[in-house]
Amino acid sequence: MIWITVILTTSFSLGFLYLSDIYLKKRGSSLKKILKCQFKFKKRLIRSKKLLAVIGIYLLLGGIVFTFYNVSNRIAYTRTTSGFSEWRTSNGEAYLYIEANDYYDLGYHTGKGLAFNIALMKYELLISSLMFGMNYFSMIELSRQYLEYIPEKYLLELHGISEGASAGSGLYVSFEDVLVQSVFLEILYGRTSLEKSVSFGCTAFGTINNNNLTLIGQNIDLIKPMGACGAFILHKFQNDPLVFTYRIGTCTLPMGKNENGIVMNINLVQLNILSELTTPFFVLAREAFSQSTNVEHCYDILFENNNIPYGCNILIAQNDSLISVQCLPNEINKLYPNPTIVHSNTYLNETWQDKLADPTYSKDRQEHAETLLNSAFEDNELTNSELLSLLGDKPIICRDESGLTGDGTVAFLTTNYFGIGTVHENIGIIPI
Repeated sequence: MIWITVILTTSFSLGFLYLSDIYLKKRGSSLKKILKCQFKFKKRLIRSKKLLAVIGIYLLLGGIVFTFYNVSNRIAYTRTTSGFSEWRTSNGEAYLYIEANDYYDLGYHTGKGLAFNIALMKYELLISSLMFGMNYFSMIELSRQYLEYIPEKYLLELHGISEGASAGSGLYVSFEDVLVQSVFLEILYGRTSLEKSVSFGCTAFGTINNNNLTLIGQNIDLIKPMGACGAFILHKFQNDPLVFTYRIGTCTLPMGKNENGIVMNINLVQLNILSELTTPFFVLAREAFSQSTNVEHCYDILFENNNIPYGCNILIAQNDSLISVQCLPNEINKLYPNPTIVHSNTYLNETWQDKLADPTYSKDRQEHAETLLNSAFEDNELTNSELLSLLGDKPIICRDESGLTGDGTVAFLTTNYFGIGTVHENIGIIPI
């Protein structure tokens, strides 16, 4: 459909210039005369003034073309779809609600609703990929390796996201752009020997209280500009349970909650080994949230092949059940914590320490978080307010590194609450 955008942009721009020329001629001037004037007085103008005049003309023309390019994309990618989407708020925190009956339409509503996030993520990856010793085009090539591991229904959804984001933002977001965003963590943590370590950091807490009810929660820490790309979505698809998830651009993490009360969170772990190509986590997360009715069922869906796309830790909770999972790409360590557990961006398993890209990374944060949790759990109960207080601990758990590209806490989710930013800002109540 990009050819429609090109045709419309060219037609609108030429038509605008033609009508402008007619208007100016009626007033005794023309575009041609105005342009010639910029050079006629070349000898009379100092160089800086002439340069500013030329820059001004090109900016004006560029602005005209870009405006019509934006309008043309919105026209070219407008679709009639089933269902609907709308932004809602919970306790002052915004989330996108979507209902749809097929995967393309679900993707289209997602793309249109998150158009700004997705377009911004595209350009952030263009820039940040250089920080990781690669470029955006190599990320596209790596992302294509996952196509055969993505079921057709989710490929339809990605196409829908692409067209919805293009219509919503007025900027062209290709299928490849959406694919890269969907698997960028697989690329960075699983398929690339990075020249620079990726210091995305997340801290997760889990407990089984003395009333046998579980409570878990985590912060998501990313490069701070990526925080603007994040959003929460609650979607209803056909007869599946409601699913509430956190997205970074188009990337769905195993971080969310479904209508059956399954709550999950994840901590990334950077390794010194490459992962095999396998089903991306966004597919595993979607399948687990849409199908699972209990923690064991959720675990079985996630780890059916005993092979995942990158190193991580995962907590899965529901009512009185809690599972802690430490994951190498081809080895899974499953535990039943009793009564507390802390996950960060490292492994508790001592025999896996030689697999870490940086064996010292997150160790101090892990120890600090364990100390905080043990102190809060002295009465054998962790309350919601105590959990939020743990997630708000500055500067180690709730992070805000200096500099534009420093890491910071950009979102949080617990069994009952969620928010963009930190727990010191709005605290939404999960609407399921």
